[in-house]
Amino acid sequence: MNRLLFFITVLSFMICQNPIQAQVKPAIATDAAIEKKIDAIMQKMTLDEKIGQMCEITIDVLTDYKS
Repeated sequence: MNRLLFFITVLSFMICQNPIQAQVKPAIATDAAIEKKIDAIMQKMTLDEKIGQMCEITIDVLTDYKS
């Protein structure tokens, strides 16, 4: 039973590490100039600001409620 479990684990790992999956091109082409600007902005932001951006509540979330 342990050998079967080991075999299944190794096989699953090999399937998940398929190199074909890593070669998928992004849907939107990257632009080096835009990426550079983004990196510059991200460098200026504090950790709290970055977390705040990830957790930002938009106005549509606040107004789209059922009473």
